[in-house]
Amino acid sequence: TGGTLVLTDVGSTASVLGTGTLHVGAGGTLAGTGLVRGNATVEGLLTPGTSAGLLRFEQDFTFTNTAAAHMEIGGLARGTAYDALDIDGFLTYDGVLELVFLEGYDAAVNDSFLLFGGFGGFTGLFDAIVINNPGIFGTFDYATGIFTLTAVPEPASATLLAAAALACLARRRSTAQ
Repeated sequence: TGGTLVLTDVGSTASVLGTGTLHVGAGGTLAGTGLVRGNATVEGLLTPGTSAGLLRFEQDFTFTNTAAAHMEIGGLARGTAYDALDIDGFLTYDGVLELVFLEGYDAAVNDSFLLFGGFGGFTGLFDAIVINNPGIFGTFDYATGIFTLTAVPEPASATLLAAAALACLARRRSTAQ
């Protein structure tokens, strides 16, 4: 219930958990990269990689209503620049999806991230999708596991555009008089 399990790929030898069921309790954490051969249920925190990483599950994967999937995004390369899961079985969504955009990543509209891939079917929805950057907006497609950016406002550009619009309006009024 309260521990942390970290899987770590070392060279060509991946961390592999056997075919039994993996259960991460509400106070626990599953982190790292590697392969889980059995069914997995996460009630606690799931955080792939040691920064960005890929976790693979050969059977069914379940998020419960107390789960949090903490996914870091720092670029477009799956498993190395952003976190991802590959699930060969059935996927159950629940809990909270936390998207953490890392400093230095220059997000653009229509950037897409395959967060959950390979699953043979799904059920459920996340209770909430939380993004750490209030200027980033997107959509999550439950059927494909893809998050796509729909708006990436740049506050400095928006302020400059508003100032230019006001200047044009002021000029228009002064020439009209």
